[in-house]
Amino acid sequence: MKRKLFFIFFTCIFLVSCDIPYDSGETFKKSHVSPLRVGLVKSSDTSQITFEKQLMNQFIQQKKLKVQYKEGTESRLMHLLESDSLDVVMGRFTKKTIWKKKAGLTAPYDKKHVWLIKKGENRLLFEIENYFHTIKP
Repeated sequence: MKRKLFFIFFTCIFLVSCDIPYDSGETFKKSHVSPLRVGLVKSSDTSQITFEKQLMNQFIQQKKLKVQYKEGTESRLMHLLESDSLDVVMGRFTKKTIWKKKAGLTAPYDKKHVWLIKKGENRLLFEIENYFHTIKP
């Protein structure tokens, strides 16, 4: 009985002390002080990029974060994401994107399109996906 009680106590202490979900680069935490670096894929369909940027701006406002945008080609922005120069890349990506092995994918914000984030940024992913759930009808 004492063994079970000790195990339960130890498990509770362990879970309370963990920062779950873990954000390996502390990107979400840091973006309260320095800007969240967001890449926007240049596209001929500016309405979609405008929509994604509006979503990001609402997320930033809701979470009281700072943001900095950078436009570029898909491959250039992905290089910047991999080299830790960007935190999020937006540009009409789907779950079937060719970049899924090099980046984390959010849940779809409109049942189809996702954002790409640095791998291991679970807290940022958690916060973005929670935000997506609040905007769904």
